[in-house]
Amino acid sequence: MSIKQFAWAHLGLFGTSLFLATPVLGQTVHKVPEHFPSVQAAIDAALTGDTIDVGPGRYIGSLSFRGKDLIVRSRGGAGATTLDSLRMGSVVVFDQGEGPGAVLEGFTVRGGSASFGGGIHIDGAAPTIRSCVLRSNHGFEGGGLYAIDSTATIEGCFFYDNWAFHTGGLGGLGAAIYCERSPLVLN
Repeated sequence: MSIKQFAWAHLGLFGTSLFLATPVLGQTVHKVPEHFPSVQAAIDAALTGDTIDVGPGRYIGSLSFRGKDLIVRSRGGAGATTLDSLRMGSVVVFDQGEGPGAVLEGFTVRGGSASFGGGIHIDGAAPTIRSCVLRSNHGFEGGGLYAIDSTATIEGCFFYDNWAFHTGGLGGLGAAIYCERSPLVLN
């Protein structure tokens, strides 16, 4: 009996709403902007294992993976797809125990401004950051990327024009990357 035949044979037993709410096979792909108006809205609706497929464009606001191991990837690559927080915090945050399955791939990450990690803030998580450009972000520690208690993997990423600052005119720490208790894997 095929999966389709099994599902139809047991539809009355399980009930329509339960059957339709339960995925039969694999992950779900959520498309931005086709299905969701923002990347964060797609992340909020997604389940661990899902993929967020982001079309070319500029997306404003900060993102949090919210502890989910998701793939968030751009269709057009870093040259065509930008995440920008407009200096209102870190652009992307991993701070709820995300693992290597939490993947950010193919974005320009810019416009972040935060004390710890203007571009990407990682605290107690181990995400994979792949094929990204971190540009024009700033923070006291880790203008481009800040990692503490992390085993993140950074693959094929470029860091440009990020800076670290300190109030009172003193220099900050780690204009591109600041790591503390974090053996990053850089490829």
